[in-house]
Amino acid sequence: MVGGAYILGTAEAVGRDGIIWTVVPICYNIGMLVAAFCVAPKMRVGGYTTIFDPLQNKYGKRMGAFLFVNELLASVFLEAAILGALGSSLVSIIEVNFEFAVVVSASVAVTYTFIGGLYSVSYTDIIQICFLTTGLILVTPFVCLNDAVDLGLIRTDWTGTLPTNWIGHYIDLIFVCICGGIPWAGIHQVVLASKSLDVVRKASLISAALCMCLIVPPSLVGLAGAATGDRLHDVEVTVAEDDLDFNRLCGTFKGPGTDNQLVVMECPQNTHGRYVKLQIVKGNNNILSLCDVKVIGV
Repeated sequence: MVGGAYILGTAEAVGRDGIIWTVVPICYNIGMLVAAFCVAPKMRVGGYTTIFDPLQNKYGKRMGAFLFVNELLASVFLEAAILGALGSSLVSIIEVNFEFAVVVSASVAVTYTFIGGLYSVSYTDIIQICFLTTGLILVTPFVCLNDAVDLGLIRTDWTGTLPTNWIGHYIDLIFVCICGGIPWAGIHQVVLASKSLDVVRKASLISAALCMCLIVPPSLVGLAGAATGDRLHDVEVTVAEDDLDFNRLCGTFKGPGTDNQLVVMECPQNTHGRYVKLQIVKGNNNILSLCDVKVIGV
């Protein structure tokens, strides 16, 4: 469960909206516990191999086929998005070709899965969580104590607010996350692979506790990020094609920015590009600290 979306999403939600709106990691952990204590016993007693089996037994093979197609499409697009994000990161860091980065990453994942099967997937998950935990422990004090962060700028309403007209949406979000976590495939892999139901429950309790602990570091990073708004100034946005020649100006922002400010830049018409670069072009000892960047192309 703990991955890039879990960590980055928590930091973004805390820094932008406050603690009260950081419901996704908490509610997904609740969903995991519900799955372990309420759904897992029926899964194991029924001898099911996938989460689709009980629904197919009750509603027929057509429902099973429908759910399979939906899951297949969701998995294909999800993996494409993950590989695309990984490829873009490698392009920015080591400047390799995007297609090459995606193909190599996918080939490595497919190869070790074919060779090691479920064991290789499990071991890579263990390695990932070890790296993530170590990284968060090292990064959090570095961010909070960095010269670029003025903790005195943290707004007083860091807990967030819940307007009365948003209560319905808030309740809906909670139930979506809890109910969405119950059928999560990763949970039922553990449910069906464990030796006994007792092991499932103990593993789920330990996992939920560890996942809740791992909310704290990204939350602190999000609060630190919310204290750097005034450092956003003289920003220039350029785009480039595959040649990485960022010579097409998309927009500028004079600033200085404010905490949680939303800055929108619209590129001139007929601006073509694949990669986007944000850069502070004036001043010395500049630090570019952004909570979230969204690029929308048409």
